[in-house]
Amino acid sequence: MVNDNISRGYALAIGMITAFVSPAWGIGAGIVLYLLLIGKNGGAMEGTASKEDKQVS
Repeated sequence: MVNDNISRGYALAIGMITAFVSPAWGIGAGIVLYLLLIGKNGGAMEGTASKEDKQVS
């Protein structure tokens, strides 16, 4: 489910906030962190190739 280090950090931060503060803070922080770390485009950056595109033949 988690493909890169940004997503791992995102999941860890949400889990810790939810565990130590409250679920409402976890949801709010999740939305903010998603926009900051992953962005509106869902992590697909222009000009970057995916792992499948980088395979050497």
